[in-house]
Amino acid sequence: MASYREAELAIRNLDSAPPFYLKVKFARSKFEKERIRRQRDDEEMLSRAVESEPYPLQSERSPFDSFRR
Repeated sequence: MASYREAELAIRNLDSAPPFYLKVKFARSKFEKERIRRQRDDEEMLSRAVESEPYPLQSERSPFDSFRR
């Protein structure tokens, strides 16, 4: 009987292999789908916050200097 790892490698080796050139992907678990959705939502929220920022954000390397305008 083949181990789980051997079975996984055999399935992965089917991806784009002749003569059928199948596209093989592993399904994501519910937990993984939820993690990806949360990450995407967080990135979207951050980009909206940055886009709505009235002033450019200052880099940590260049401290804010109010006299340099």
